[in-house]
Amino acid sequence: MKYNIQKLFNRGYTATVKRGCITNKTKPIDFINKLKEELKEVEESTDNYSDHILEVGDIIETAKNYLMYLCEDPIKIIEKVVIKNEKRAKGLKPDKYHRFRNFTFIN
Repeated sequence: MKYNIQKLFNRGYTATVKRGCITNKTKPIDFINKLKEELKEVEESTDNYSDHILEVGDIIETAKNYLMYLCEDPIKIIEKVVIKNEKRAKGLKPDKYHRFRNFTFIN
């Protein structure tokens, strides 16, 4: 299945606004507190893999919504972070015990 990530991000943001979780009274600290709440839920869900990965997804969704609230393009921000990490990793070899997975989301 192929995804249009921008449309998916917009759908998520719109749904969050419709639910009243993001309003004209929302402040940056509200997102920070929500991220803390979601992180706690990740910590508490380690015994159930299905719940755990959805809670990790909630962190991603909350962080993405925060960027959109700040009028930033999450895709561009993610790309900047990837480039920063690639620069940090240049010349380094991966740990032989680390599991690498290659996913193809978009061709």
